[in-house]
Amino acid sequence: MFNVSATRLTLYAFITAIETDIREFIRENTSGQNKDILFDQNLIEKLKSRAKRHDNFEENLNNLIEYLDFGDCISILNKFKPIFPKSFIKILEKYSAELEKIVPIRNRVMHSRPLEYSDFPIVSDFMDQLKNDLINWVSTIDIKNKIAKDPSTIFGIKIPEFIDVTDDKILNNLPAAEFDDTGFIGRENDLNMIKKKILGNYPVISIIGDGGIGKTALTLKCLYDIIDDANQPFDAIIWISLKTKTLNNGEFVNIKNTISSTLELYQEIKNVLIGKSITINDSDKIVEEILEYMKEFRTLLVLDNLESINSELLREFLFNIPSGSKILTTSRIGIGEFEARHVLEGLNKKERIFYMRRLAQNHKLYDILKMQDVQLNSICEKLHSNPLAIKWLIANLMKGAPIESILTNTENLTFYCMSNVYDKLSKNAKIVLDTLLIYNKDCSDAELAYLLELDSILHRKALNELMATNMIRMRTIVTNNERKSLFSITDFAKEYLYQHCRPSNDAFKIVKKRIKDLKLLGQNLSIDVEINPFNPKSITYKANTDQIIAAYNLKQALGYSAKQEYEKAFSLIDRSKDIDPNYFEVYKISAFIHASHGDYFKADNEYQTAIQCNPDHASLLFLYAGFKMRYLEDFEEALELTVQAEEIDTENIDIKIQKARLYMFLGKFKDSEEIFNNLRVLLRDMQGKEKVITLDLSAENLRRWSEILINENRENEATDILKKAVEILEDYPAHDRKMLKTLTKIIKTLSYMCENDNNATNLLKNILQKFSNELRNSNNHKDVKQAIEAIYPQLSIYNRKQFEPFLQESVRDLAKKVLNENQGYIVSKAKSFAFISNNKFENGLFAFWKEFVGEFVDLNIGDKVEFKVGESEKGICAIQVEKIEKFTT
Repeated sequence: MFNVSATRLTLYAFITAIETDIREFIRENTSGQNKDILFDQNLIEKLKSRAKRHDNFEENLNNLIEYLDFGDCISILNKFKPIFPKSFIKILEKYSAELEKIVPIRNRVMHSRPLEYSDFPIVSDFMDQLKNDLINWVSTIDIKNKIAKDPSTIFGIKIPEFIDVTDDKILNNLPAAEFDDTGFIGRENDLNMIKKKILGNYPVISIIGDGGIGKTALTLKCLYDIIDDANQPFDAIIWISLKTKTLNNGEFVNIKNTISSTLELYQEIKNVLIGKSITINDSDKIVEEILEYMKEFRTLLVLDNLESINSELLREFLFNIPSGSKILTTSRIGIGEFEARHVLEGLNKKERIFYMRRLAQNHKLYDILKMQDVQLNSICEKLHSNPLAIKWLIANLMKGAPIESILTNTENLTFYCMSNVYDKLSKNAKIVLDTLLIYNKDCSDAELAYLLELDSILHRKALNELMATNMIRMRTIVTNNERKSLFSITDFAKEYLYQHCRPSNDAFKIVKKRIKDLKLLGQNLSIDVEINPFNPKSITYKANTDQIIAAYNLKQALGYSAKQEYEKAFSLIDRSKDIDPNYFEVYKISAFIHASHGDYFKADNEYQTAIQCNPDHASLLFLYAGFKMRYLEDFEEALELTVQAEEIDTENIDIKIQKARLYMFLGKFKDSEEIFNNLRVLLRDMQGKEKVITLDLSAENLRRWSEILINENRENEATDILKKAVEILEDYPAHDRKMLKTLTKIIKTLSYMCENDNNATNLLKNILQKFSNELRNSNNHKDVKQAIEAIYPQLSIYNRKQFEPFLQESVRDLAKKVLNENQGYIVSKAKSFAFISNNKFENGLFAFWKEFVGEFVDLNIGDKVEFKVGESEKGICAIQVEKIEKFTT
């Protein structure tokens, strides 16, 4: 018989006394009856079988009654009510109903089965209501009084060995459950799920949870239920304990002679399954014998507290378990891909309060019993609803420690429950825990990847390793039909880490900096969008961290794309898709980079996917239209997309400009002009690129229109339109390269008309006079010169003199002939700087206004200057710049 708990002994004493009194009642009321009438043949044979254990047994009614068990007594009470006094029938019916509840309790007590939490209260309540009104409960009341007077009386009681003999048809060495004092409490769902997995198709089943969470208790309850199931499939259930510590009087103490290696484990399994023989130190040989036995006999091998040894070394053994046999483990760490895992959480509210009250009741802790449920629940929550932790608290209360002091000094408890797990983690898994502890809130996979800066494979491996423990939890949320997994450290693990394994200061600073950088990135993204939402590099995001991280990757991808490192760019794009596959900006940026890379087919597909993700985003429609316009010259579809964008954002200037441009490309010049006219009025008092683009495209639209009119021999109308185009360009804020390029196009168009149209010649002459200096010193001088040379023979002598300056070389061409590296021409000028060019510095040497000797405003394009070469933060530059009349060699 195993070590019997006080609760089980007390129940045995009570139930045995009840049986004795009922048997005596039956004996008194069946005196003189024929045993064959009172008992059926099956019962007689069962009683005779029990009686054979004693010598000199005489088969008669009186002796057979002595071998009635509890269930037999209840059956006879119900079956033969007519032979009892009628005045007692109602009382008898009441007792029968109550006694029926005690029958399964009696079986659990006598047959070494785990007790239920309600077993003791049911029996105790029955005894409290007894009085000598039908049955003379002399034995029952006597034992009740004895135990009440001296509880130690029960330790003089021994449960006879023959009573514990069961009808088990399955070999097992299951230990006694250690929860007799409270009985098995709750966890019906866990119990049913584990049974289902054991009886299902899984070869390896693991119950995972914190130390003390109740894995062993739940497993034993489940296994004893399976043993009593007539349909269970096993020939043997073998229990191997790897436990190294136990709770004793509130302290965690080491257990002697524990298994500490896989060799010792295999030896123990072999000894239990096959029996002790010659000691073998060859693991392979032992494993071979074990597997042979498990092949012959369907065996459920149970390894309790597997985290105590290196489970990695068991993988091959687990992989080779024969069909029909199975492995069940309890552990704080999962095995991995081999197992069907069941994660065990703490007790629920009802269970933990009940458990704590039962323990307090057993130990007569009246201060605890007086507490309200809300107070008890608060205490249990501080102990993370862990049964062992609650038991530890009660044990320390028994030693007289104040409850507040116990709850604030849990280092030994957390170390016992968690250290085995933490010590076996890899370096990267510990870094993940540090990061989660510092972050201190639910963290998505994307946030972890960003904060860790680990290679994605290492990061996922570390996360999987932690998921095999109970140190982190994962929960899935659904937002806008999107599923997202969040990770956090469990409360118990967090307490352990705070007490024993705090992150270093360096780790703390690194993670905090990454968090700060992430917030700053979000702010910068918002600024970019606010400045220009229609810039293809502006990235919008929802107010969630995952999208900021995805946007962070997209920004990096754009940087690599600019350096033509496309492989790195697309790798970051793929990472962003993993983070949020429905985030339209991922596909928008991908399309932009693919277009830059020259893969227009892929770019077009990515734009379509982006629009599927967000069909009502004006900027996205605008950019897709721009792609269609620039790369595919699909102006019709581009216009359709632009119109859709305008319907969403009716006042946006960029959309209106693009719409007007597309009308121009489609030859709808009047429609384009109408839009540009409205925009010029709107932008009259404003500065910025929108105004410059509007003026330039407005003039270009009129120029293209004029070419159509010229082809239709409508030169006068064409000249009038070109005049309007020039007037528009005169409103340019600054005569930049773009404006001068458009003006050059107008000059070339006019040159085609000069032979037959004096108005065109006069307009051309006015343009050259008004913009003479800018055109002669611009990059467009060559084109202007070629246009003049083409019409020069047709011009009058007067007009030739007007156009002659444009037949000369440009300032830039003249600068190439200056060989003195300290002299040159001013080839361009802005408000605060100018560029000097000569044969050595063809692209121009920067000169800041402060370096000019004299008034900077008096400096003009085409002026000859002398200077020295100096250096600034941005590189070499011109210093001590001074105007000269002529160059020296």
